[in-house]
Amino acid sequence: MSAVARVRFPCTPQVSGLYFKVSDAGYTMTADSVDLQQDATLSFNTYFNSFYESFYLKYTRMRAGEYRLRLEGSFLVSFYRERFQCPRERLGSVEFHEAVPDKLCAIALPSCDDPQAAGRIYLELRCLSRSGRFLGGELHAVAAQPRPVSLAIVICTYKREAYLDKTVRAILDDRQLGEKDLSIYVVDNAQTVGPFDDPRVRVFPNPNYGGSGGFSRGLLEARQRGDHTHFLLMDDDIQLDSEAVFRAVCLFEHADESLILSGSMLDSLRSYSLFEAGAVYGVRPDLTVRDPLMWAPLKTNLFLQDSKDLNYLLVEEHADYGAFWFFAGSMALLDKIGLVFPFFIRVDDIEFSLRAQAAGHRIVPFPSLGVWHDSFAAKKPVWDEFYTTRNVLICNAIHRDIPRATTLTRLGKRFNARLFGYDYNAAHLILDAIEHFLEGPAGLLKRDPEELAAQVKARVERYPVDAVPAQDASDAFWRLAFYRRDYKLATMALSLATLNGHLLPESWVDEDGTGHITDDPYSTFKAFGKRNALSLHHYTRIARRRLNTGLGRKLFARWLRLSAQGLLRWKSVEAAWREQAPQLVSATFWRRYLRLDARPTARPLAAGGPSKNPSATGEETQACSPGFWARSDTTSGRSTEPPAETPRNV
Repeated sequence: MSAVARVRFPCTPQVSGLYFKVSDAGYTMTADSVDLQQDATLSFNTYFNSFYESFYLKYTRMRAGEYRLRLEGSFLVSFYRERFQCPRERLGSVEFHEAVPDKLCAIALPSCDDPQAAGRIYLELRCLSRSGRFLGGELHAVAAQPRPVSLAIVICTYKREAYLDKTVRAILDDRQLGEKDLSIYVVDNAQTVGPFDDPRVRVFPNPNYGGSGGFSRGLLEARQRGDHTHFLLMDDDIQLDSEAVFRAVCLFEHADESLILSGSMLDSLRSYSLFEAGAVYGVRPDLTVRDPLMWAPLKTNLFLQDSKDLNYLLVEEHADYGAFWFFAGSMALLDKIGLVFPFFIRVDDIEFSLRAQAAGHRIVPFPSLGVWHDSFAAKKPVWDEFYTTRNVLICNAIHRDIPRATTLTRLGKRFNARLFGYDYNAAHLILDAIEHFLEGPAGLLKRDPEELAAQVKARVERYPVDAVPAQDASDAFWRLAFYRRDYKLATMALSLATLNGHLLPESWVDEDGTGHITDDPYSTFKAFGKRNALSLHHYTRIARRRLNTGLGRKLFARWLRLSAQGLLRWKSVEAAWREQAPQLVSATFWRRYLRLDARPTARPLAAGGPSKNPSATGEETQACSPGFWARSDTTSGRSTEPPAETPRNV
């Protein structure tokens, strides 16, 4: 038998409810034990310590499990199964008298062959002696031989050394995880990270080509070694419990290579709140309206201390993609579909996931594989508008057949929302994104990604905006912001006809008037005919903007020109993106794009020596299988090339 999960203790006291629930009879919890008084109950009915039986049955070869607990004292251990919208089912119980930590207490779970009848299993321990202690435990797979797994963990970082060090140390300090075959590839886009004092960690200085360049570089280096069977991509600003990595390795030991694990995101500001467990592409966040420019998180805003919400995790919903804050799959996937598309940032995980699923791989947001991540609403910069818009258009050109009129209509609504709210920086960036998309792949390749990023960020500073924290807003602001008025049809028509006042004579503009705008697109009508607008963004910050009629007219004229170009050229541009896409994700492209072949040859890994696979130094000229990319007639070949670059700590 082999362990597939461990009963975890809280990584911080603030999140203890995600690991254990304890009755009020008396207890003391430390970093590696829970002391219980008589009749106190310790429950594993939590997000991290539940056994999500239905997922293991469906995606692994595991058919029965056994808990092995380290107990001190006498306990009654009961085990339960819960399913979505079904009453709790008591599966059985077993008593242990005068248990000692050196002798493990085994609890065999009932076998289940039907994933539909399976659910979420958890234990509850009631202390029978005067006092007792729980010291940990593991869940083992019964009669299932694990496959060998070698994991390459790729972390792309840019000036986030504090986060990075915590993440790497969490992995290295996990003794049991250290028994697994894994290596960590840190790709340093800022070239500011020093070496780590562990041979399992390699640091690769890299030009700042965004997350796309960093993850592709790390995957190139991992493939170069040749003996890794799986990879794990992680952001540099997550808060990680190393158990997520341990469980991912164990899942791959019992699953086939088509499985892709998508880690869930927990909101670091609301530690018990689930932000996303997979996502759907091409719909609005409320999942009710199709929109080719948007996507929606699944299982969002679940409260993970509520058993009903935990049971809702058992309801599988098709996920179009998994985010790169925790994304794991087999190295064989890279041979089929290639590396990450050179988007710099944003949408790279969506595009990669769509390719993976088209190649027959299944993206599974596996419950309990969760990491904490800062809320995007709190840190979304204005320049994100450029990358999101441009990259969504490219992704749709490659993977979706969307009428150009539909896309242009949605783009027009997005542009008008920014223009009507006097957000000229964002409106400018949307137009820049459309222009770059219409240039096709040649336009993408002729610009240095670092220089482009600097230009995009500089664009945001062209039209200064006064920003104030949302908590500093007066009560009057909140009343006005959420005051909904029934606009008369004539008022709305006049607002639309004058671009929300941009076509009005200056003398008609109320110089002292202020409109209060929220994320509701109809709220922009509140600024009609007024010089000032106060915009609330995601409840976190307020921006003061002023009406500039001359600038607004110029931007709208540019929008009309680009729309006309789009109507004429859209199909040919989409075809160009679709045709060039396989080359833009190949290993050969990325080596050339990152200018790796001109750099010094790497020495062998400090741990493990040179590649065990003689063919590992070969590289695919075309990293994707030619059959996958529709309307592509490229073929694949191999050539031997030296490794890319000497890592810093070798």
